[in-house]
Amino acid sequence: MKTLILTEKPSVAADFAAALGATRQTGYYAVGDTIIAYAIGHLLELCDPEDYDPAYRKWTLEALPIIPAKFRYKPRATTTAQLKILTRILEEPSDRLIIATDAGREGELIARTILAHAKVTDLSRAFRFWSSEALTPEVIKRNLTQLKPAKDYEALYRAGMFRQLADWITGYNMSRLLSLKMDATFPFGRVQTALLTLLVRRHRAIVGFLPRDRYQLSVTATTKDQLAFSAFYTDGGMTLFPDRKALDELASDLARMPLPAIVQAVETKLIRTPPPQLYNLTTLQRQANKHLGLTADQTLAAAQNLYEAHKCLSYPRTPSRVLASSSVDLFTRIVDQLRPLFPDIFAPARPVDLRNRRIFDDAKLQDHHALIALAPPPDGLSTKERAVYDLVVKSMAVVLSPVSETEAKTVTLACVGRLFTATASRLVTPGWKAIYSQPKEQEPQDREDEDAPVTESIPPLSQGETVTITSPVIATKPTRPPKPHTEASALALMEKHNLGTEATRSGIIEKLIVDSYCIRRRRDLIPTDKAEHLIAAIESLDNPALSRFTTPEETELWENKLAADPATFYRDIKEFVQTNLLALKDIELARYQNRALGSCPLCGAPIRESAKSYYCSSYAQGCKFTIWKSIAHHTLTPADLQALLAGKPTKPVKLAKKTGEPFTACLVYNKATQTVAFVYEKPTTSRPRGKKEQGAKT
Repeated sequence: MKTLILTEKPSVAADFAAALGATRQTGYYAVGDTIIAYAIGHLLELCDPEDYDPAYRKWTLEALPIIPAKFRYKPRATTTAQLKILTRILEEPSDRLIIATDAGREGELIARTILAHAKVTDLSRAFRFWSSEALTPEVIKRNLTQLKPAKDYEALYRAGMFRQLADWITGYNMSRLLSLKMDATFPFGRVQTALLTLLVRRHRAIVGFLPRDRYQLSVTATTKDQLAFSAFYTDGGMTLFPDRKALDELASDLARMPLPAIVQAVETKLIRTPPPQLYNLTTLQRQANKHLGLTADQTLAAAQNLYEAHKCLSYPRTPSRVLASSSVDLFTRIVDQLRPLFPDIFAPARPVDLRNRRIFDDAKLQDHHALIALAPPPDGLSTKERAVYDLVVKSMAVVLSPVSETEAKTVTLACVGRLFTATASRLVTPGWKAIYSQPKEQEPQDREDEDAPVTESIPPLSQGETVTITSPVIATKPTRPPKPHTEASALALMEKHNLGTEATRSGIIEKLIVDSYCIRRRRDLIPTDKAEHLIAAIESLDNPALSRFTTPEETELWENKLAADPATFYRDIKEFVQTNLLALKDIELARYQNRALGSCPLCGAPIRESAKSYYCSSYAQGCKFTIWKSIAHHTLTPADLQALLAGKPTKPVKLAKKTGEPFTACLVYNKATQTVAFVYEKPTTSRPRGKKEQGAKT
């Protein structure tokens, strides 16, 4: 029986080949009557507006809304060769087709678009390989005996497809509308603009912050055994007060002489904190950003390389923080391998137990299981890869460790008709916290009130006991502005509001930076004036439907609707765009005078940005300097432009020839010929080191 297995990535095809004993061919693997063919992610993409009608190349309000009667796909320029190989293989008859793309809606969408392109419409002999486990040979062989009909996953495919079509409609139409109205390029994304709204809100709160002084009165309480501790005046549960005058009067009364205070209450609680669960991608990215200073994209790249190249990490783009119950043997084997290599961190760890629902929970398992190491760390890992690997290993030791127990004690004192409180905490049993050398290594938590009064320690006290109060001190505690969002907190917001997926969140953050909506300042994400202009313009619209559309709250509602009923979600998005774009064509929005991106190398005038190019602002006076944004299938970023204008090469970027063959090179601007050239940093088989190839004319 001839069988064709279709995977999403070459590395996954290699895993299948290793399990089945297949040998590598050009673009696929084969063993007996079985062919293992692979995609390279999305081999096809939705056509651009101008692919439907060349007139759409020119951006006009009259053309909006652009909603194709029937959407079409086109090959991605960088992977056309692999698509041709797949198409040829799929055109040959087979007895059984096994779809083994990633277990999720994007994986299903990738498979179905490829099959449709190859005109494979009969899925009666198509089956779905589905696994959230690491693709070991044992897992692959077992799941190949548990295939389900492909038609059972039709709903998942439709969810992915309708999400893609909805984002096309909103992205192209809203980007053109806003750009035309504000006379500058304003890329719009249903999810990315919602995240940008959150970042702009925080930035406004910081910029508009006006500090207010608050006041706190502390006293020294001394027991009969001459043990002293601090207590704070408390009224209505508050220890910080806006009016100092009343505190001055109370402090004056307390300072006259030592006063007795009665211990009104002693409350002691034992707080048991279970260990954090295993990482999904978002929590790993948050942790790596907070502790290692890595961007979300850098963390994903390191994790992906650990998974694909080094085979020592499970599939990284996972939303799950648990394992399947069937993974207990795998997890046990890996932990046994890691214990002697990491004796310090695994010292508190208990044996693996299937009954531990914080680790094994089939009900909470999603597309893929939680991130775990699959093998000891191999030689040759980069610094970033090793750091990310160590974080994952540490999380495995943590989740196996005992709970942490903290004793929290609160003492309430009554003196001259006033109440004073002292609060202290003491780590009784470190448990899993013993694995972390410093608190900052622990999983990121929501920021707590840093002004909460805390006493270092409280001596043993009993209700009704008398202590002496002396030394009143009033401290000024000004309010502090909110902190800028970091990538860690931005990822937490996206997870909270269901914005994006594990696979797309880092890309959304990167796109905000590429589109000049944000800059990185150390670990902080700072919105630009362009971002503020966009959000302010949307908020100024009289149409409340559109102004709400970009809020994270509204976007979360749309995402929930997508999950519940993809067809209705798409229909409503399409109607929303059709209705509101017609209403918005006649509105006026403030023009955006985009900042100069540099000086023209020909005449010295400021460089500006349009939808498709960077151009000289003196074009009306005859200067013809222009650099197209898209060069060899790479979109020039403002950072790329700065290097070109300075006469320096850009950082190495991924490019593609007209044939679709990918290559990597730096870009440099040649002022004499007014062209952008490619500079190859490393020797290649086709060109010697340092040789330049003429690129796009400017």
